Amino acid sequence: MHTPHETSGLTPFKLLGNLIRARDSSGKPDYSLDAPETWTPLDFETRRELVQELAERIASDGPPHQHPWRGVGRDALDPSEMQSLRDAIDALAASLMNLVVCAERACTLFGLSLPESFGEMARLLKVAEAAAAMPECDRRAFCSPAWARAEDVAEIVEKGERFSKLRHAFDSAFVESAWAASLDECRATLAAKSRSWFRWLSSRYREQVSLLKSYLKVPLPKSAEQRLLLVDGLIAAQLARRSFEELQEAGLAAFGADWRKDKSDWARLGSLTSWWSAFPKEGLPEDGRDRLARLTAEDRRSFALFRENFEAAKSIRMTACWSVLLSKPLPAGGNRLNASRDGSRSWTASVSLGKTVSVR
Repeated sequence: MHTPHETSGLTPFKLLGNLIRARDSSGKPDYSLDAPETWTPLDFETRRELVQELAERIASDGPPHQHPWRGVGRDALDPSEMQSLRDAIDALAASLMNLVVCAERACTLFGLSLPESFGEMARLLKVAEAAAAMPECDRRAFCSPAWARAEDVAEIVEKGERFSKLRHAFDSAFVESAWAASLDECRATLAAKSRSWFRWLSSRYREQVSLLKSYLKVPLPKSAEQRLLLVDGLIAAQLARRSFEELQEAGLAAFGADWRKDKSDWARLGSLTSWWSAFPKEGLPEDGRDRLARLTAEDRRSFALFRENFEAAKSIRMTACWSVLLSKPLPAGGNRLNASRDGSRSWTASVSLGKTVSVR
């Protein structure tokens, strides 16, 4: 029991005492030692000092898996590299400050909360650029409740444009009174008797042909098929007109001064409805349209500067700092890019919105 072990110099008696103390203090450890029976007293002391140093570092720096530089996988920076990193971070900080100023202005204009990551910053920029692309319109009308349902406003434009095209096409063939005429009986008679050899013996057929001829500005077609096409086309145009007339009040509310009934500029109105349908509305407050309507030319110019600062900050973030951190290779088998990106995620997050970063 008291014979020392040849390598470690420990006796079985001391080993038993150490085991009992360890069990009483911390219980069974969840790790194993690498061949401890081969350790000399010097080896043991070296390892003890290393463990003590690691414990002190954890106490001061926090758990290793939460350290912002975990996974970088390179040696300490030399003075020139440290200066390059400082310069890169200074440039990034300046760019980010400009970006944050632009973001704060956009958030104030749109009533949104400040972004906390580059992803949220990109979404805010998307809203700003969409707002900058707002077509010219009656802005007071754009604040109308009619725009709460973009699909309803788009339907107004769709029906109006369809009727406008039909009106243009059939105005050249029919007199104005034909738009109010009922042609159902005319259509039924032509369809029933146009192919009969005895159609001209029918007074009803002759009356309907004369009625159709009275509505035409162009010569009466000779074939029955062409006559039916004319009548069917006018009936469809009449239905489109009635459908369009039902939307007059809604169209005036949605487009205001730009609404000129069937003579409206449909391309202009269509560009507004298409823009609003595609607008990123998620998170926009209830008065979002009012805020968009109040945007000035200066606000739009600030959104262009927002994009410039975003691209500049993103470029510096992805290149300048990484070029310093990755200037030396990792050990064999290491993935330098993935290790650096994954290991420095928390550091990137702290820099991403212009928070103070110091390099000692």
